[in-house]
Amino acid sequence: MVVGAERVARNLLRFWGQPENALVSYSVGSQPALLGFTKRELTGALLLDIEQGRVTEIHLLADPSKLNFIGSGLALVSPGE
Repeated sequence: MVVGAERVARNLLRFWGQPENALVSYSVGSQPALLGFTKRELTGALLLDIEQGRVTEIHLLADPSKLNFIGSGLALVSPGE
């Protein structure tokens, strides 16, 4: 478990900060989330628990069947469209 804003940010950037990756804000149901894409493919969802305006927990969802369910509701647009 990683604790502290700076340590969490460093860990997020270590993995998601590569040029082929992107994080996009999204809501999964009513829960705020970040969707992680690698080369335009959904590869993770970070579900955020927020209390008093601060992120208190991040839950990573990487199960392909659950990601397929989330991804089925997305419309991916190619660059230039």
